[in-house]
Amino acid sequence: RSEFYQRMARFCNALNLALGNAEFLRQTPWPALQDYKHDARRFFQLKKSLQVRYGETAYFSAAERMLWQQLAGQQGASGPTALDVPVIPVLDPAKTRQILQDMGLTSAAARADAIAHHILNHLDQLQQRDNARHQDLSQRLQRVLEDVVARRIDNDDDYLTQVERCYQQLIDTVLGQSPQQALEADGLMLALYAMFLPHLHPAAPEQRDAWAKAAALTFCVYLAPFKVGKPVQNQINHMKNQMDDYLYDIMEKDQQLRLSGEEKDQILAQSLQFAEQYWLPKPR
Repeated sequence: RSEFYQRMARFCNALNLALGNAEFLRQTPWPALQDYKHDARRFFQLKKSLQVRYGETAYFSAAERMLWQQLAGQQGASGPTALDVPVIPVLDPAKTRQILQDMGLTSAAARADAIAHHILNHLDQLQQRDNARHQDLSQRLQRVLEDVVARRIDNDDDYLTQVERCYQQLIDTVLGQSPQQALEADGLMLALYAMFLPHLHPAAPEQRDAWAKAAALTFCVYLAPFKVGKPVQNQINHMKNQMDDYLYDIMEKDQQLRLSGEEKDQILAQSLQFAEQYWLPKPR
């Protein structure tokens, strides 16, 4: 493990120099450049997974931080833990499986490490606001990780099962929140999910859950312009049109839900407000 960390630091230093060299960029084919960057992202994820598995304090060298800033396109950010690491969506198991597959995490242990890391990230945010409420889950996950390191859990499938149970506990905890609490604790998608639920009461519980997830995921895509800065009015109008079309074509026509004009306006306004709160920097 120590040797891997050393080699990764040297790799990041070399790739930093290469990506800053105009001659290298001119002579290197585009697919090869993407392969280098893909390898770097995999190494970052592997290092983070190892640090979770062995309970290490997250540490990234200056070269690693600099490279990650280039890969993520976010100069001045605090480091890999704050940047473009793949996020595992709490409410979409199919998407979760696809992301883990795209990350090259095919073994049970690697998937468990990635999910455990995701839970820890969420707990860091949740416990800042209500430590007592989430202490049980934090302790439960910590025991699992300690048992893996001590080989009291020596079967990778058992490890994955234990982590997935912790994951389900996280889902159950977060979904009991109001939209504003969800936004503050767990991000835009959960805020939108919690916002949609009250509008879907005519549907059966299973349908209500699935439809709220689908709407939240779709609206996250529509609201993506907020990721790169405050949208101009034309962009806002386009987002509103997309969201309004979804409410009419999917929720009213396909799902046979009746939404008043006031409800639609409320959904659009809240969605834009949540996206602005979540993605735009807070004024100092």
